[in-house]
Amino acid sequence: MSNVLPSEIQGFLDRLMPAFKQNLKQYPMLAPCAFIFEGEKFSIVQMDTTDEASKDFSARQIRKFCKEVMADAVITVTESWSLDGDGAMDYMKNRSKYRSVSEHPLAFEVVSFAIETHESEYGGFSKILPGREMGEPEFIRSTHTEGRFTRFLGPRLVKN
Repeated sequence: MSNVLPSEIQGFLDRLMPAFKQNLKQYPMLAPCAFIFEGEKFSIVQMDTTDEASKDFSARQIRKFCKEVMADAVITVTESWSLDGDGAMDYMKNRSKYRSVSEHPLAFEVVSFAIETHESEYGGFSKILPGREMGEPEFIRSTHTEGRFTRFLGPRLVKN
């Protein structure tokens, strides 16, 4: 998969990846969700991304749950659209021409991952290939992320 990720996070993803791949093939769209890890256990919180109010509510629910269980890591998974190099540059130059990235002729579907631990953050994606097969995930370490679906964990607290 990726040598960028710490072994603990890689282990979490290795456990989840078969289900992601199966769901991708089985359903026309992945349900956006957050996997909240507490040690080896994890819980799933489905995210509602239908409108701004629903997104805000989902983010608050994830933060609340993370605090309650003193979560160690959060992995959010969504299906979305992306552009590579030339497509991204063209989209930025012609934003008034496209209502969203999905309308650009060079856009492709991806499974997006946002990974947060108390120590670091990572972002990644897998291209969705023909037949709704999941491509090999690629990850980078993030140095600064912002938005409603970030900063779920807050400072690390000592567990009893």
